Amino acid sequence: EAALACQRAEQKATGVQVGVMDQFASALGRQGHVLLLDCATLEYRAVPFPDELVIAVVDSGQHRNLAHTPYNKRRREAEAGKKKRKRHVDSEIQRVHEFVSALEERRFDRLGELLKESHASLRDDFEVSTKEVDALVEQAWSIYGCLGARIMGAGFGGSIIALVRRGSERIFVAQMGRPVILCATADGAYTTSQ
Repeated sequence: EAALACQRAEQKATGVQVGVMDQFASALGRQGHVLLLDCATLEYRAVPFPDELVIAVVDSGQHRNLAHTPYNKRRREAEAGKKKRKRHVDSEIQRVHEFVSALEERRFDRLGELLKESHASLRDDFEVSTKEVDALVEQAWSIYGCLGARIMGAGFGGSIIALVRRGSERIFVAQMGRPVILCATADGAYTTSQ
């Protein structure tokens, strides 16, 4: 309920029809796991995240205000079943399930392939990437130890996310040549007693 309330508040405050994924992750995250969420049914489960991998977030330097982008239009087009938008949504759902299977089976190279496929779909079918972000994703793909990368969030700039083999983080950060945040999974928000 808290995640849904936060989603409604963000939608009201920004005028952007954001999804509920960020709020669910903030509320229900578990250290050492990633969250598989079905946004249609709100069913979810924690999936173990391998210690051998590091999540890297790279700032594209291309900042945007989603209220001033075609994000809401893309969402309406997807909901209306526009061919390219629907193809992205359907294929992304399939990729997410395949990604979870690859995580559980420790098929790390397949994870990278799926990230690349996801970025191509976001770029070509959902049309939320930019030339600058595409160049950054391709740069990440070329770095030793990077399994794959894609635009993250709603697109139109912002950041990319990359999966990097543990032990290759320093190479990745150095070769990206821009701000990189190395992330770890964590427990979601909770209240502490005073």
